[in-house]
Amino acid sequence: AKSEAAGALATLAMGNEKNQHAVAQSAVKMLVKAPPLSPCALDVCRLLHELALSSENRNALSKAGAIPQLALHLRDGTASGQTMAANALSKIALKSAQHRLQVTQQLITLLGSDVEAVRQRAGTALKAMSAEGDHGGQHLTVAMAGGIDRFVSLLKDGSVEAQEYTLSLLWQSTDTASKRSMATANCSRHVIAIMENASRVSSLAQEHASALLARLLTTLPGEDGEQLRSTNATEIVAHGGIPPLAALLRGGTPGAKRFSSQALAQLSLALETS
Repeated sequence: AKSEAAGALATLAMGNEKNQHAVAQSAVKMLVKAPPLSPCALDVCRLLHELALSSENRNALSKAGAIPQLALHLRDGTASGQTMAANALSKIALKSAQHRLQVTQQLITLLGSDVEAVRQRAGTALKAMSAEGDHGGQHLTVAMAGGIDRFVSLLKDGSVEAQEYTLSLLWQSTDTASKRSMATANCSRHVIAIMENASRVSSLAQEHASALLARLLTTLPGEDGEQLRSTNATEIVAHGGIPPLAALLRGGTPGAKRFSSQALAQLSLALETS
């Protein structure tokens, strides 16, 4: 009966904006009242996931407050409920850059969870979102995702999932403002510390780390561009960045080898001119 009711609600929402909002609001209200570990919560998370599969429903779900409630159940629900909630959040994020931002902020918070399964599902959802394309042509920036201080903290003290996602986000943030925020954040020491524990993170994370060091060694526009490059070069050497870059040059992925060679070449030039 529950399955048939969920199917009926999903069908009612199809092609009718008024129904979409009514169904979304009712489902979110049910989720608010349902204890996260209850069978009812699982049923509602399943319904929200089914609704989120249709792009027509995603805006209504967001307006009804589904994003924070799904994040809550991703944190505290059953294993099946967490999976449904994570998948629903990933789908809602596809609607627009604004939806993606709202979901990302919730999931980044969950990367700090003490529960490994929660961190892993949040990290998986974030990676799934990143793999889905350009999200309406607007890429997430460091500022949009909460500012560089949040990510320096995750690089320093975050879980493996948090560190890997942070490296991925910073690597993808190629706008000038994001590059400048990274260049002025003194984050190279934390990136190097991750590289020194190569077995702790994935080979792709190592590739992203080497790319970030290479980026820190490029000259940014502006009067202080050369000074920032010189400062970061000194920091990278002082915190032992050369050995892990050389190790990736020998045994990293093709991408890591490319970025490591760029970083080492740029490091040599920066130190020569400083």
